[in-house]
Amino acid sequence: MNRCVFFAMALLSVPLYADVAIYIPGWLKCHAPTSAAPQRIQRLAPSGTFLYYDWDGNRTWGASLRNAELEAERLAGELMRLDDAALEKITIVGHSLGARIAVRALAQISRHGRRIRKAYLLGAAIACDDADIEAAMYGTKRGIVFVCNGSEFTLAVLYSSWFAENEKALGVEEPAKLANGSRTIWVEPQDIRDARIPALWGKFAPFRKIAAHHAMFYATALARYLESGTFAW
Repeated sequence: MNRCVFFAMALLSVPLYADVAIYIPGWLKCHAPTSAAPQRIQRLAPSGTFLYYDWDGNRTWGASLRNAELEAERLAGELMRLDDAALEKITIVGHSLGARIAVRALAQISRHGRRIRKAYLLGAAIACDDADIEAAMYGTKRGIVFVCNGSEFTLAVLYSSWFAENEKALGVEEPAKLANGSRTIWVEPQDIRDARIPALWGKFAPFRKIAAHHAMFYATALARYLESGTFAW
């Protein structure tokens, strides 16, 4: 079955007005709903429905970037089909290009006066000055939590220099303006150390630092803040 059709059916089949968490994976991490990062996010989310938003992001960077823009249109369309009560039960968690999809989709629904409950953007692969970011904050009822890592190699060097808009990525620098109850939290060295990476490279500290764009590092930072009671899901 087409992935988009499957997600639409899953979203519409959620029990009436149940809490819903939607996880959108990043580049090269699609088609893996049982991998470590979505499983970690699912454990953080309160009881309710957890949906994995699969998309065609396991291609070259350029192709995946184009696909991310198309997916944002599709996701916004699916969200707009819900009534306000159901929409405001939804929390979106996006990593990397998945966070880019979330920004674009939330900006679109906000322009129609619609909003979800909240969003968490983990290492967002979108320029920190993108015009859709502020609009996206108003596409939520309780704001966006931007989970950033200022020393992260992939976004700080590769993304800004080679991959995209030649601007700093949102995942390494918070927005110039935080609105609608949004906030920024930061990945700390202890999160790089404590994240449970199942792959062999995860056992070696130098590789963990270089590969710090992995969703598990961001999920670990998010878990630390949630479990400390700094804010609620």
